[in-house]
Amino acid sequence: MFSISAFLSEWWSKVKYGLFLLFIVLCVLVINTYVNYSTILETIDTVSHKTDLVQNEMDYSKYFQLRYLASEYGHLFLAHDNNIVFRGEVVIGFKNTQDLERTLQDPLVHRIPDRSQTQELEKVKLTPQEGWKLFLQEKLDI
Repeated sequence: MFSISAFLSEWWSKVKYGLFLLFIVLCVLVINTYVNYSTILETIDTVSHKTDLVQNEMDYSKYFQLRYLASEYGHLFLAHDNNIVFRGEVVIGFKNTQDLERTLQDPLVHRIPDRSQTQELEKVKLTPQEGWKLFLQEKLDI
């Protein structure tokens, strides 16, 4: 007659390995499901963040930038964005003169020009290209 104890004693190791293999397969499925879930949540957060950034940029251009560009001074705003200096405008550079002696002693720093030299340079009307050439020439002469 068929007995359960005889069946278990004969097939117990095979049943044990089968249950272990089933446990491993289920663990892999659970981990895969969790990784997919967390990836979906992260993607949703990323897309919503990018959507907010694009919406903020569109609101800025629609409610702020377009009003200035549509005004009578719009061409001036665009020109200043492209670093174009108009007649009568001067680029002002601010320098800290509190530590002048220490700055002049530093061999890597050039001497600050006198006011008369800067006034002579201001009298000369330079085009933007000439201004950039002069600027680069001063920087490369270090």
